Amino acid sequence: MVWKLGIVLVIGYVLIGTSMAFDPKRPPLDWKNALWLPVWLIGLGIISWQGQYAGGAVAAPLNTNNIPFWWDMVVVAGFSLIIYYWAMWTRLPRDEMLKLVNRQSGEQELPDTGAHH
Repeated sequence: MVWKLGIVLVIGYVLIGTSMAFDPKRPPLDWKNALWLPVWLIGLGIISWQGQYAGGAVAAPLNTNNIPFWWDMVVVAGFSLIIYYWAMWTRLPRDEMLKLVNRQSGEQELPDTGAHH
């Protein structure tokens, strides 16, 4: 079942890339700041494959059951925490993010309220 999610994600990335390539009004994507996303999704797929979850009462034949029940939650939490800190470390600076949001919305520059510094 996880492979179906992978196919949908690949299709989604292709559609996003195609949309960005043919729409000159969209701001450019900075892939460096989003590299964590496919790593997180692939990692969750691998963890699911190594675990026991099958979406039902019986494990799917493709699951390896290498990660025991309850430990799977610890592995997902630890992996997700690592990805969270990676995403925070590589995020866009606030002023650059606001410029991209304003460019996309076509509105005047948003005022800096100082609430998120």
